[in-house]
Amino acid sequence: LKRFVIIRPCLDGHVSWHDSCYYPCIHSPLAGMAEMAGSYEPRHAVTAQKVAGLWPLLPRWLRGELRSDHAGETGAVWIYRGAAAGAATRSLLGFPLQAATVDFVRRHLLAEEQHLRLFDIAIPFFGRSMLLVAWRAAGWVLGCVPALVGNRALFLTIDAVETFVEDHYGNQIVRLKQGEGGPHLDAKSNEDLIGLLGACCEEEIYHRDDARTRWNEDHVPAASAPYDWNPMDQVWVWLVLAASASAAWVAKKI
Repeated sequence: LKRFVIIRPCLDGHVSWHDSCYYPCIHSPLAGMAEMAGSYEPRHAVTAQKVAGLWPLLPRWLRGELRSDHAGETGAVWIYRGAAAGAATRSLLGFPLQAATVDFVRRHLLAEEQHLRLFDIAIPFFGRSMLLVAWRAAGWVLGCVPALVGNRALFLTIDAVETFVEDHYGNQIVRLKQGEGGPHLDAKSNEDLIGLLGACCEEEIYHRDDARTRWNEDHVPAASAPYDWNPMDQVWVWLVLAASASAAWVAKKI
């Protein structure tokens, strides 16, 4: 059970540098998956440090959005940890271990943890949501329950979550491009922040597309998400989207 519940990208803290990008723990048990989890140029960490230094001077709307980003990435990490726990529990209950679920979790957990590291740098402790424990718990449940049901439910859930996240990041990028970053965020820093958010957004889109592709492969050849979702699928997606939007709104405030 432990090998599924506690999936860590780095068991020994080693970080290897290669071609100006870093791949955490490429020699870990998840070796070979790092390239699928995304890589970040050192400039993204530098940008995050700049944001942290400017935090009290940033516009209120931007601080709220970044706070919600940090809360969201926290929840995302725990969604995948919950999914790993759900897959392990399903196996212990006597159901066949679904390799697709384990593979999916391993492919994307690393990326979410890398996102969270960047936002850990960018958001000072006093600027983070006060409900992080709740976001961790909610994420874990949102990952565990669908994984207990099966691949179909998990891929559908991730599709819905990442659809919301794409819009969430996209709206922030649009506002920054419109010059709403405030007078203390110079043009270079503004562009760098757009790059950081854009890099995270692109990987979230990849997570959604991967979930959608796997959903399609897990069904009859004629099935194609989201066009062939049945009414129950559509209701679940709507609930996940509504919950994600509500959580993001609360995280901006608290």
